[in-house]
Amino acid sequence: MKVLLTIAGLIIALIAWFNPFALDMLVRIALFILGFDMMGMMAKLGVFVLNFFFPVFGDAFGMFSWMLLLLFISELLIIIIEVDRPYRLIVKPTAVFATAFFSLGMQPALVVAGTDLLINLTHKIKRDKKKPRKKKK
Repeated sequence: MKVLLTIAGLIIALIAWFNPFALDMLVRIALFILGFDMMGMMAKLGVFVLNFFFPVFGDAFGMFSWMLLLLFISELLIIIIEVDRPYRLIVKPTAVFATAFFSLGMQPALVVAGTDLLINLTHKIKRDKKKPRKKKK
């Protein structure tokens, strides 16, 4: 499941990066933030380095690069202190909100953080099927 989420995040980030659908910059940045947050740590590191050396959303060390670093550090912090699911559902959307807020403004940040929270909630739900009980003879 984690690999599929990383692949989906990478595809979303690449769509935002290369803009094949001629999207507005606001939408591209929002998609890029969501895609970036969906990726695993190694993919995040690779995309951050690429965005740093080949900036598509502004100068190389601009505000957006710092905000991607905020997302990367929040994920690293979650891994280092080994927090459980409730804290992960607070830290990640908060970091996404902060990134989107400083990059896009209040209303788009609320939309992006809400979407990220839904993505995090739906991919964390365990889909356990109960086995039917056998009747006693």
